[in-house]
Amino acid sequence: MNPTYIPILILQAIPGCHIFSDAGNHASMIMGIRNSGVPKHIYRHNDPQHLKELLAKVDVSTPKIVAFETVHSMTGAVCPLGMKIYIFKHG
Repeated sequence: MNPTYIPILILQAIPGCHIFSDAGNHASMIMGIRNSGVPKHIYRHNDPQHLKELLAKVDVSTPKIVAFETVHSMTGAVCPLGMKIYIFKHG
């Protein structure tokens, strides 16, 4: 379902946005992001510092979506959600 719903949500709800995607995202999420046609930035899997660096390169007024799995579908690794929330709030 992600390949269909992600582009619809992005294009209708948040025009002009950029997507920041975890390199370890499930293939269906990656396909949905690709199908949206919006600018995308891929950060290293579960690497909040790399995400922070990429976010800093995009104008602060540009809407942003950070796409990740809280529990990785293949490995079961849990993402550093607290750190990601901190970065979202404080840059």
